[in-house]
Amino acid sequence: MEEVKQAEEAKAETKEEKRARRRAERAARRAKKKEEGGFWKDFKAFITRGNVIDLLRENAAGGEREKGAEKVSDGKTEKE
Repeated sequence: MEEVKQAEEAKAETKEEKRARRRAERAARRAKKKEEGGFWKDFKAFITRGNVIDLLRENAAGGEREKGAEKVSDGKTEKE
């Protein structure tokens, strides 16, 4: 009878140990993620590179040229 009780106690301890280990692993992952900066840090680094800014600028300028070309093709001028 006593052996069964000891086995149950040992089993309960291992469950607690597993829970403690999982908590520690989660805390370590959170700390690592916080340290790295996560998604927003990477996104900011990507956006602030010159190539992306130039691409956006050219895209906007292209849209303005398209609007101007439509006005010319429709026969409208800037004065109208």
